[in-house]
Amino acid sequence: MVGNVWTSLTSFFDPLRARLALALAVALVPIVVYDLVLAYRGYRDAEERGWTTVRQLAIVASNSQNALIEGTRRLMVGLGESRAVRAAAAGIPSPDCSRTMARVAASLPEYSDLAVVDGSGRVQCSAIDRSIGADVSQMPWFQGMKETQGFTLGYFTLSRETAEPIISALLPTSGPDGTPAGAIVAGIRLPWLGSLAQKHGLPDDGVVYLLDAKGTVMTSSDHFVAAPEPAHGIPPSRKTSGEATTPSVDLLASIAARRATEFVTTGGDGRERFFSAANLENGSLYILFGMPSASAMSWSHYQTIAFIVGPLLMLLMAIAVAVIGGELLIARGIRALLQTVDSYGRDELDAQPNVGRSAREIRQFAEAFSEMARKISSRESELRRSLDEKDALLREVHHRVKNNLQIVTSFLNLQSKSTKDAAAREVLMEARVRVRALALVHRYLYESGDVRQVDFAAMAEALTDQQSHAQGLHSRGIVIHSTFDHAPIPAAAAVPVALLITEALSNAIKHGYPDGRTGAIEMTFTRPEPGQAILTISDDGVGPDFDADGSPLYRAGIGIALMQAFSRQLGGAMSLEAAPAGGAAVVVRFPLLTEVADEPDEAEEPGEAGAA
Repeated sequence: MVGNVWTSLTSFFDPLRARLALALAVALVPIVVYDLVLAYRGYRDAEERGWTTVRQLAIVASNSQNALIEGTRRLMVGLGESRAVRAAAAGIPSPDCSRTMARVAASLPEYSDLAVVDGSGRVQCSAIDRSIGADVSQMPWFQGMKETQGFTLGYFTLSRETAEPIISALLPTSGPDGTPAGAIVAGIRLPWLGSLAQKHGLPDDGVVYLLDAKGTVMTSSDHFVAAPEPAHGIPPSRKTSGEATTPSVDLLASIAARRATEFVTTGGDGRERFFSAANLENGSLYILFGMPSASAMSWSHYQTIAFIVGPLLMLLMAIAVAVIGGELLIARGIRALLQTVDSYGRDELDAQPNVGRSAREIRQFAEAFSEMARKISSRESELRRSLDEKDALLREVHHRVKNNLQIVTSFLNLQSKSTKDAAAREVLMEARVRVRALALVHRYLYESGDVRQVDFAAMAEALTDQQSHAQGLHSRGIVIHSTFDHAPIPAAAAVPVALLITEALSNAIKHGYPDGRTGAIEMTFTRPEPGQAILTISDDGVGPDFDADGSPLYRAGIGIALMQAFSRQLGGAMSLEAAPAGGAAVVVRFPLLTEVADEPDEAEEPGEAGAA
């Protein structure tokens, strides 16, 4: 699997244009990485600036709420200085107290009611007449008054008189004699608290939530009002559903428990928002300001995307330019040069590389190719002409040698006919056979299409026919059977092979079939393996004697010496063996199609004609 992947990758990046693109991409990677790091740091800085903005806006929103709460406290402190209010707190009804409360409530729309309750929890005076005499001793905010002696804000609830969502503010007060008595109660309209957030320059897409001590959303700048808990005396049917921008209940509870003051969450509308919480002065209420992250970070989102996408686009463009440029400027010209090289390989040296408007270096390379081809063509023409002249000269030499050898053969023939001595006549006849073999080789060489080699089978067939005719084998009842593999042999090996065959046949005819004996001579030429050849000439004649070791006994005469010399000249070795048919076999093993070394002709040494 890994090998296949590696092969695919190497194959993909094998073209030059792909490697140029890869090199350029590797060169640009540090720049892209550096730009991505800058983009990340810029994004983090923008995120931090966004959080700073959200924190500051949360403080701005809490300031308006704190101002209202502080104003309420001061108002209640001022009302507590009134004698009528003190008397009502001590349980003494006073019409002046109710008129005062009604007058103040009418001038301050943020309050739904202003009232005074005595120590038993009964309303003694109120801006709303029907509230006078009501018993509020079981209300949670009244119960909480017993635990504190300062200004406090009660729980989120609904007004008993107007059914408005309010939050109660309490300030314990004393009676006329200065002893602790009841308390002044103010009902702050929650929609009024929410509207304050948009009256102090907060962003249009920002939202402010007012939370109570339990994390319940009491109101928001969008005039969203959550329902109070049933424990506050509000029936469940009065509850309303939350808005899409409101964080989860768990997050709101964590703010009330002071486990979290800042967080990022996605609302039901699918927008991500930054939220920051601020505790109001009394400590029991919280302001939560939220703002879409895109707005908090302004254009930094788009800047970050631009910082990331821009370098990647530039990298892709650079790679595309490298691929296209490498194709147009380099690869196309190189392919044209390769096509020209293929044409040169087909001996089409007049082919011209079409590199078009490639780079100057490619054009210079193409011109150098063309000039090289022109010089090679010119040199080849000269060499071919010189070779033709040498071939013609060599053919002429072989022709003249053949003619001269024929003249020598005629001289030997005339000399043998005029010689009275039978032994001398036999020697001259053997010499004539050898000379005629040489003449035959030279005839084949100058008649051959290639003077550097000659076909062994054709030459050997001609030698056997010539030997059969010269020795009169047909009339003597001796037949030569031949089996040859057609294979060319070098011209330098043709002469020793021809003379070796001539000597072997002459020895077989002379010593194997004396006194009119008849039979058959087998001559084979095989190639058992590439580059090696075996020449075997065997007869079914008399054959040699053998010693106790099975080795043939023969006199080392000129015939054996010549065959051994010709075998060494071929780079091989000769052995004399017993033939399967009962006669003798000359076996020569030698390398085929190799250079033949010039050996000193041992036949020039005097000696008697040997017998196999």
